[in-house]
Amino acid sequence: MPPGQQLSIVVLLFAMACAPARVTPVATVSSEAGTSGTAVEEAKDQSWRSVKPVVEPLQAVTLPSVERQELRNGIPVYLVENHEVPLVLARVLVNAGTCSEAPGKTGLANFVTGLLSTARVDANRLPLTEELEQRGGTIHSGTTSDFSFIGLEALTAEWERSLNDLARVIQHPLIQAEDFDPHRAETLAELRKTADLGAQLSIQALRFILQGPANPCGAPVAGTPASIRHLTLQNVLNFHRRYWSPAYSAVLLVGDFERQSALKVLNDAFGRLPRSSKAVVRKAQTRAPAAPRFVIINRPGAAQANFAVGHLGPSLASEDWAAVTVMTRALGGFYFSRITKNLRIEKGYIYGANFIDNAARLAESIVSIRSGVGVDVGGATVVEIMKEIRGIIDTPPRDEELKRAQISISNGMVVRLQGNSQIAAMLQDVAANNLPADYLNRFYEKLRRVTSQDVADAARKFLSPEELSIVVVGPSERLERDPQLRSLGNPQVLSIEQIFEDKTEASAISDPSRGGGTRSGRLRATARP
Repeated sequence: MPPGQQLSIVVLLFAMACAPARVTPVATVSSEAGTSGTAVEEAKDQSWRSVKPVVEPLQAVTLPSVERQELRNGIPVYLVENHEVPLVLARVLVNAGTCSEAPGKTGLANFVTGLLSTARVDANRLPLTEELEQRGGTIHSGTTSDFSFIGLEALTAEWERSLNDLARVIQHPLIQAEDFDPHRAETLAELRKTADLGAQLSIQALRFILQGPANPCGAPVAGTPASIRHLTLQNVLNFHRRYWSPAYSAVLLVGDFERQSALKVLNDAFGRLPRSSKAVVRKAQTRAPAAPRFVIINRPGAAQANFAVGHLGPSLASEDWAAVTVMTRALGGFYFSRITKNLRIEKGYIYGANFIDNAARLAESIVSIRSGVGVDVGGATVVEIMKEIRGIIDTPPRDEELKRAQISISNGMVVRLQGNSQIAAMLQDVAANNLPADYLNRFYEKLRRVTSQDVADAARKFLSPEELSIVVVGPSERLERDPQLRSLGNPQVLSIEQIFEDKTEASAISDPSRGGGTRSGRLRATARP
């Protein structure tokens, strides 16, 4: 160290040593003063902890004003003006997702959407994603079981130009071999990265079991390594030509725009295309649901067990939807729910509150309870879940418990309807189901009228313990020996590779009613924890 720097350090240390000590005054309580009302006594008084917060009545909420129009070719448009910030979000969705894929083409819908999001307006320009970034905008896309979407968010001054470019990409995409091959490589890399995620494995296996092996709706949205490797450029072009057309389309527009001028822009961009034959919308299934199954997915060496327990539920348009939403919220959807109190607060099995998934689809939803716990308490957790499900049927929430669940949903709606992207995310389900513009207001009114008996009926109809399927992901050698799990039935054990095969033609999960497996995977309908 240089001599000058050493001298500086010595001087600094000397100055610190000579500085007067700083004394922080301590609050004292005079012995002559009464102790009542002092900070010390208040700190000692913990009686407030035993007083439950008052549950206020469910208050009326103000939801965004949604307007539904149709372009000149019949494409439905949902408009929400929001002038808080100078941004406009546009989203185009088509009723074509995993459920629309042909056998052996799992992941095609998602693959096409991904290619569109990186396409160019023409050969002499940058990819649209890069052009939007230069204008201060972004592009987004996604695929579900029932629909795919691509959209953008742009500054108010740029949204019209950006939307016209997006329309050109959707209607006349430049998808060539030099784009196709890199996208396939990226997709395969992403599949390899997520193939061993326990949470993803559990819900994917449950979805497949509930939908059945012949139903493409149960296949992985992103596809499988085998199916992606076998996709061709012609597969992509054919899927795009059929489904990314006016007959299957809807448009969402949220943000800082004026209604009349926005409709003109949308008609110029999308309304000139002829509307072909009306798209076929999937209806609620009339077939009997698949038999309840009990499956362990072997994940050797895992320290955590991921479980998913569920059943097919109603569609978003169903009269049961509000009651199911309240039922799942009271059961396990927020901090004051029954499962959270049992498994987190009392037993400490789950660090975070478990996740209730009742996401709506065009024909039906999947109502599921899923989370991750230590392997040593995996069986006990699933048994407790079954116990709470029976409890909500036999003793449904009343009074304050019911109000808390309703308020939680109501407050969540308000929070989720603040920004443009949040509004669009909620509206895309409405648009995909071709529901009226005031659907959210109607849902809120139904939510307020849900009764305790409605909750019990919804649980009995969509979460009957005797009809539930169970998936547990973890080390099978430990899970199979768990007496709590075995009390629920004889599980079928599968490998990770079997779950991620392309099952649109054949199933690795054998149907016990047809034989072909030493482990039946049957649940014991009479089992009681």
